[in-house]
Amino acid sequence: MKQLLLFSIIFTSLMACNAPEPSEKVDGNTIEDLENAVTYEGIEGSEMGKITAENAIVFSTATVKTTPSETGVGEDITINDFEIKNEGTHFFAGIYKNFLIVDSGTGVTGRMLKIYNIPSKSLAFSTKYEGDLKINNDQLAYLSIAQKSQVLEEALKQCKTQSGCEANGLNTEIGLVSYFDFNTTEANITSETKCFCVQ
Repeated sequence: MKQLLLFSIIFTSLMACNAPEPSEKVDGNTIEDLENAVTYEGIEGSEMGKITAENAIVFSTATVKTTPSETGVGEDITINDFEIKNEGTHFFAGIYKNFLIVDSGTGVTGRMLKIYNIPSKSLAFSTKYEGDLKINNDQLAYLSIAQKSQVLEEALKQCKTQSGCEANGLNTEIGLVSYFDFNTTEANITSETKCFCVQ
């Protein structure tokens, strides 16, 4: 009987040692849930996140929740305890380091870029832009709207012959290649031009 009792104690102790730990949670989601969740990809070069069952997007340093605006266009964006109310047509575009990127606008052209500093809960940068957004080497590339000049008029003529916009029923415009530096929070508008199509 003593041997059976001793075996029972040893077996129970071993089972307790091997019992699985409760799953670690991240913003209410288990690690297993996040590993199986759909991946969120914002603008090219931004951090990837995981979309939870509650439609939150979990990143390595923050959780973003978007709520459709009462106006039906755009969304309110909450990151951790920082809320950005929709000002007409805000859409969450991505996270990079300690910055949240917001794209405003409903058309292909005439868009607004807003970059918020998450720790300070403040707007770090805002500008009108054209074209696609892309992050590379701690810089976000975009096209600034070029002011008309003789040099740009000549460049625009070349664009019209090379872009193929008119063949698709669109107009051709020209922008200046520009960069927002996440380290300095400053913008650099270059003299390099790039064509884009507009409706």
